[in-house]
Amino acid sequence: MGMVQRVVFAQGQFLDAAHPDGVCARLGFKWLACQQAGTEFKFYGANLAKTYDKQQAYLAAAAPHESKQPGFFQLIVNSLTEKSLNSWGAKHGMKFRHLLDAHTPEEFFKKYGSRSTLIGQFGKTPTGGNWAHATALFAGDGGARFFDANCGEYEFTPGSDVAGELSRHHHYLAGAGETLDNYSFFLVE
Repeated sequence: MGMVQRVVFAQGQFLDAAHPDGVCARLGFKWLACQQAGTEFKFYGANLAKTYDKQQAYLAAAAPHESKQPGFFQLIVNSLTEKSLNSWGAKHGMKFRHLLDAHTPEEFFKKYGSRSTLIGQFGKTPTGGNWAHATALFAGDGGARFFDANCGEYEFTPGSDVAGELSRHHHYLAGAGETLDNYSFFLVE
């Protein structure tokens, strides 16, 4: 059976005209922090203004680099992501480490097993621009769970190929003429 959706959620329903940009990295972090603490994530009860402001500070630093070569763009975004995650995580007692040796879910699981991580996805638009998205994986005593700010929360049935399920899931991100080229992993330590 693989990946089973537990909660339907879409950040687009969470946003409004005053807050049009996505907040996937911040929501992924908050979801992971709740999982680590054993508390329930408030899907539609999150503080939009605070969530948006923190994500916008992160995006503002990345925006000037969106037209750079993909590898350079990913390096900049990875640095900003690790810095932001560790800043956000400090009050929750969470530390994140950007992994330099895993670029696909299969590589991640082969090298690190089932560990909690924020996952960055990177690709190119038809016009040559860069795009990025973030999802989160929690690996706890009750098994692995996954969060995508565009889709919601999932759990994995026992014996699932979690790496394969994640690879299949993330392919929806590449729209017409777009590519999904690389992943980044930010391990919860």
